[in-house]
Amino acid sequence: PTGGSAAGGASGPNRKFDIIGSNFGSSSIPNSFELFFKSTTDDNDKTALLTQPSSTPSQCDSYDHKKLSGCKFPEGQGTNYVITVKVFGHPTQTFPVDVTNLINYEKPALSSILPTSGGTKGGYTLTISGTNMGVVKPTVTFGGTIVAVADQANGYHDSLTFPVPAGQGDSINIVVTAGGQVSNNIIFKYDAPTISSLSPTSSE
Repeated sequence: PTGGSAAGGASGPNRKFDIIGSNFGSSSIPNSFELFFKSTTDDNDKTALLTQPSSTPSQCDSYDHKKLSGCKFPEGQGTNYVITVKVFGHPTQTFPVDVTNLINYEKPALSSILPTSGGTKGGYTLTISGTNMGVVKPTVTFGGTIVAVADQANGYHDSLTFPVPAGQGDSINIVVTAGGQVSNNIIFKYDAPTISSLSPTSSE
């Protein structure tokens, strides 16, 4: 087979892509076929998208001589991934061949926080909503200091939470880093000081 084209994906499991090329064979003809999505920096980070013969369900909808269609991006994060294709009797092909233009997951994008402000004492929970915040626990900085992100069983793709530390100020930058990719920043504000009473109210 010869190489084709594919684009970067979201960190979640729902995005699909097509691989365009030639001489892939056909899903109607039983043959030995392997399609992997692999990291170039971690040998253990690889996902079989299509293997024949195999009892494992295909992660692609179909394929023919020129196209592998509807292949699911595996859940993941970070950069520097490739797709490898091997058809029986032919050497493994790797795409992209240009190591300066490898496949990347989309970087984290923060859309909102709740609450947007709070008391200087801290201790309450803040929720970040966004996209592509990762499979494993990302690093979150709050005003430049790393905070303790709460554990989540199903990844952090769309939301995450952490306890707000004590502090002050009206322009606290929040940034998420997942798989080495840095998000946009979003602003949290501590409440302004208020005076409720004065004691004593007079002096002698």
